[in-house]
Amino acid sequence: MYGSNYFTDFQEDLKTFYIKFKNQLPIYPLPPHVKGMVGDLYVTPNVIRLDHGKYNRESQHRRHSLRKSYSANELHLSDILLYHGTIVNEVYIEGEPGVGKTAFCVKTALAWALKPFPTDPDRFFQFETLGLFKFVFLVFLRDFSGLECDIEKMIYHHILTNLPAKYTDQFLQRILDEEVCLIILDGLDEWRHRDNSDCFCGAQTMIPRRRMRDKCLLLTTTRPWKMAFARMSSDIEIERRFEITGVKDPRDLAEKVIQCLNNKTRRSVMPDDFFNSVEDHNLTHCLNLPVLNMQLLYLWYTGGKLGSSVCDIYRNMIDMLFGQQRMRLSTGRDIEQFRDDENNKTQDDLLEKLQKLAFDTLIDHERESSIVFDQSEVDKALNSEEKKRSLQVGILTQRSFLQPNAQHGSVLSFLHKTFQEFLAVRHIATTVSQTYNLEKFIANLDGHMLKIQDIATFFEFVCGIDSEKSVAFSASLMNFVSNDFEAKLNAIGTEKSVQDLQNLHIIQQAQDLIIKGLRESKSNRHEAHLYLTHVTDRHVKNTEVWRELVKRNETRIVSVYLQEHHDNPTIDVFRSVFSSSNDTLVYVTLKERRTDIDLSGCIHLKYLCIVGEKEPAKTTASTESMITCSLERVTEGTEKMFAALSNNSECLQNLHVHQCKHTNDLVNMLPELKNLKRLKICHVDFTKEPIERLSGTLTYVYFEIVTINIVTLERLTKLYEGSSHSVTFKLKECNVVPHQEFIAFKEKISSSNKYNVMKDGYEMQAQNLHLNDVFDGMDEMYIFKYSLNPDTKLNTDDSKCTTLYDRTVSSV
Repeated sequence: MYGSNYFTDFQEDLKTFYIKFKNQLPIYPLPPHVKGMVGDLYVTPNVIRLDHGKYNRESQHRRHSLRKSYSANELHLSDILLYHGTIVNEVYIEGEPGVGKTAFCVKTALAWALKPFPTDPDRFFQFETLGLFKFVFLVFLRDFSGLECDIEKMIYHHILTNLPAKYTDQFLQRILDEEVCLIILDGLDEWRHRDNSDCFCGAQTMIPRRRMRDKCLLLTTTRPWKMAFARMSSDIEIERRFEITGVKDPRDLAEKVIQCLNNKTRRSVMPDDFFNSVEDHNLTHCLNLPVLNMQLLYLWYTGGKLGSSVCDIYRNMIDMLFGQQRMRLSTGRDIEQFRDDENNKTQDDLLEKLQKLAFDTLIDHERESSIVFDQSEVDKALNSEEKKRSLQVGILTQRSFLQPNAQHGSVLSFLHKTFQEFLAVRHIATTVSQTYNLEKFIANLDGHMLKIQDIATFFEFVCGIDSEKSVAFSASLMNFVSNDFEAKLNAIGTEKSVQDLQNLHIIQQAQDLIIKGLRESKSNRHEAHLYLTHVTDRHVKNTEVWRELVKRNETRIVSVYLQEHHDNPTIDVFRSVFSSSNDTLVYVTLKERRTDIDLSGCIHLKYLCIVGEKEPAKTTASTESMITCSLERVTEGTEKMFAALSNNSECLQNLHVHQCKHTNDLVNMLPELKNLKRLKICHVDFTKEPIERLSGTLTYVYFEIVTINIVTLERLTKLYEGSSHSVTFKLKECNVVPHQEFIAFKEKISSSNKYNVMKDGYEMQAQNLHLNDVFDGMDEMYIFKYSLNPDTKLNTDDSKCTTLYDRTVSSV
């Protein structure tokens, strides 16, 4: 039915469609119709890999410079779309508002369409990669929010209806079935499922419906909060995740936009003058975010005041937008601004209504329609004249599209999410009953720490506009972080390392947010006394501000992550914290320390991790409330904790010991831990000092790279044969001697109905089986894992050890 020429014609028509209709990018904050050519404006993005969701942002320092920010492991398009040279099926690219996700999508589709391929100095697109795809389909999900959930129908209505009529839905189905295709879905966070209980999707409403095809790659962009919800609400496992953190070269972006404006206005403005002005105003940090870069640039280009803070930038931007009824780029003249004298609504009246609209749409519990909303939302807030003026000045934008029923529809949004946040905060600052609304906004975080980044700009605006509410916001945020810590503390087991409770990433995010907020508060000539209850000395960018914040909050610190540095000593700060936060300190991590620490007064301490103390440093700590203790690379100073735990460990449930000098002290301590549930020991030789007894409450015993005699292992196993609860033993890369007796022991365990052998990597290796088909890769090669009484559980009352935290939270 369809010949080869048919496919060739479709490919050429599709490329022509992109070149003709998708070859421009908006220049924020100019009105949406003022655009520049993609080739003239696009700058290579900075993309990083998110490793199975375990993204550690500390490795990607935000550089406040005008130089290129190349990472050590620079990624290209091939790294995103291919895995070992093979096209993958699904990729997600995350990014905060304004980092260039949409621009990346448009550039990708256009780069595929153009022949010859455009110049790419950074070789990011590696056009031989794009050449692997016979067809590329670009869909803006915001155009179908609440209207359509089938991706193939979106492609048809978004693209094929704009091409010659001969291309039917059946033809599209054949293309997707038979050809190698790249489907780009931009803006998952701006899409919500249609309100239709009869929809085929059923409960899976967080992502559009897709049919898995071997030759189709789906590339989806979104903000991190939506990704967190999507992963938790469905059974899909997302392995290929990346993040756009900004552009590689902020200076290159500004230079290109200045050249574009110069071409339109026939001026000869020099980029260096702009960069000098930004540095004079201490706003260099704003250039890394493209949308702020553009706002600063345009204010400066049109002679407006830059201001001294982020809030100043947005105030001036909105004043400029409302000073425009229309913008005219005229030959040989500056960009002219005209006021609409016929409009009978004052700027203040309209602005007040827009602020409420921004707030009502942003503080949306579902967060699905908070960025893009339909006509009904706007009609509730604005009359027709107000809506018209808002669209004319550009603070609101409207998109029209063809619905599946062939009727034309439209959705609206603010010029950019950051404008919506700024207006919403102004509403919070002026409304009478704001406490409930602020708490509701915090509640909408819904326990997902990834969303700290999602509220960063919002919080910065609160600090710059309303110092009183910023204090309340910071206190709620700190409580939110504390609650997340508590949930992890109660859920932690030995399979998930107790190191997870170090929580460095979360502490770093929260602390950076508070420091950023304080800087914005000071820049707006008022100082908010912000809460900071989770503290680390890792990667502190402004030591003076950090010290000030910690000093002000030192009586209510909840968690500390201390890694002593020679070049920037902070031990004096933490010693003051440890002596002042006796009633609140719950979590402490001490790494690579050379000085003594006294935590004996911190009676509510529940988590302690000591890593690599340097001789002769030692730590003393209260253990009466301790639930989890991790001692790694144990020195003689650290071994003092063995005696403390032996004497008072009523609440201790999790213990991790990694290496120790005096095995006898460890062996003597273990039987004294009367309520211990999970034990992990690494890199210890028990052949000379064997373990005689363990606590009867243990449910999990994990030995890793341990040398142990078979007699000891048999004795420990038999201890639990008569137990009323299940006990699991796991040996990983252990040296059990003599080896032949270990083989006999395993055979005995395997043949007994008292035990359940869960894994035997030694046996799999002996049989030359592919371990990847059995376990979780090579890491599971030398493992023997078995359980006794597998169907019973330990019944204990932990209430005395879990209620202390309530007092810590209430004090904040």
